[in-house]
Amino acid sequence: MKLAADQLPNDTKLLKELVIESFNEIAVLKEQVQSLRALIFGRKSEKSKSENGTEQFLMDFGEDSDITVAVEDAVKTPETIQIPAHARVKKGRKPLAEHLPREERVIDIPDADKVCECGCMKTVIGCEKSEQLE
Repeated sequence: MKLAADQLPNDTKLLKELVIESFNEIAVLKEQVQSLRALIFGRKSEKSKSENGTEQFLMDFGEDSDITVAVEDAVKTPETIQIPAHARVKKGRKPLAEHLPREERVIDIPDADKVCECGCMKTVIGCEKSEQLE
C-alpha cells in the first residue's frame, strides 16, 4: 500500500505508531522470506521434524495466504510412482566361445629387475588378462 504525504496524519504519536507497525511488518516479512529461502535452497537433510516424525513444511502466513493453501495441498496429496520390475541386460562384451583355441602369453621382466635393493626377491602383485579374436 502506497501512501502520499498528504494522506499521513499530522499527529506525531500516530506517525510513530505507523512507523513501528511498518518496521514490525517488515521484520515478519523478512523472516518469512529467509525461511522460504532456507526451505527451497537449503540442505534437504536439515528439514525440521514434527512430533509425529513427519517432515514439517508448513509455515503460518495467516489464514488468507495463498502460499499456505498451496503448500498444504501439495503435502496432503503425495505423488506415488509405480515402476514395474524388469530385467537389465548385462553390459560389456560376451566372452569368446569355449571351443576356440587359446594362446597364453606371459610378458615377464628380466631376472635382474626381480631382485630388490636389499637382496630379497620381489613378488608378483597382479596380472592382466585379455582375450582377442583374430
